[in-house]
Amino acid sequence: MASQPTSTPLAGGLTYRKTAAGDEGYATLTGSGIPDLLLTRAQALALFRVMLADLATDFSRELEADSELEQISQIHRFHELRARLTSDEPVFSAEEVQADRRAYDEACEIQAEMEQIVGTYWSSSLERVCETLEEAEEALGLNEEEDEE
Repeated sequence: MASQPTSTPLAGGLTYRKTAAGDEGYATLTGSGIPDLLLTRAQALALFRVMLADLATDFSRELEADSELEQISQIHRFHELRARLTSDEPVFSAEEVQADRRAYDEACEIQAEMEQIVGTYWSSSLERVCETLEEAEEALGLNEEEDEE
């Protein structure tokens, strides 16, 4: 049985609809008085990459309010910096070396921030989820099998 397209409402009356498997396009944007815009997989990925790059510069207020977007933006920025620093292009000037040093320092700061996020926020969130699951398993008698082993 082929998978059915799923629609997700977006802001401003737009709808994102993932196209059924095997169709020529990957996704369609519809609504809000515009003609349907069918995106291929390559176009959807290219649009995603452009929007990802725009997060830090154009959506700073939204990043402050949404930790998931902020973390995605930080990871993207880290990869941009890493690509710059591992480029095979030769460095010709003091300005380029200084820019690379700033990029390196920024990458190190992002790494430290992400280590703290993963080490504290993610860890404590997962611990709370685990506790909730264990309580539910106990209430349902699901963990008795483990006790018998």
